[in-house]
Amino acid sequence: MTFSIHHLSVVLRLIPLIAIGCTVSSCSTLPSANPGLDINLADIRFDSSTAFETTANVTLRLSNESPDPIKIRGAVHEITMNDVQLGKILTGETFEIPPFSEHLQETSMKVSHLRVITRLRRLAQARVFDYQLKSQVHLIEPRMKIRLKKSETLDLRQAP
Repeated sequence: MTFSIHHLSVVLRLIPLIAIGCTVSSCSTLPSANPGLDINLADIRFDSSTAFETTANVTLRLSNESPDPIKIRGAVHEITMNDVQLGKILTGETFEIPPFSEHLQETSMKVSHLRVITRLRRLAQARVFDYQLKSQVHLIEPRMKIRLKKSETLDLRQAP
């Protein structure tokens, strides 16, 4: 069989189509990066204070929305309130969340007075609270690191 320039040009035109077809079909069979984990800020209570920082007791609600258990080994959580970064939570706790279940994680965070002092009055007088929770969670099973982001708003202007 002879291979002409015409045959070569046809093959070269088909390569991008074959590559796109392989990419699309492989993407549809890849598992989701998040195995069904969701996170919410359940509670935050300010506790003891020193001259430079306040301890905040933070409760996080981790939800497993999948039919498989999720095993967690540690996480880093960053909480921002009305564009003020309150602090980070580092936890090395290991636990398992059964299928279609929740886990309340009690943690603490140090809030630096120096970081929030210039915006403290604005936070105290606010009637609208926007919070953002960014998390990096390390899973044992399935073995992976996932990033989660949650934002919510509490508007007290509409409260009676």
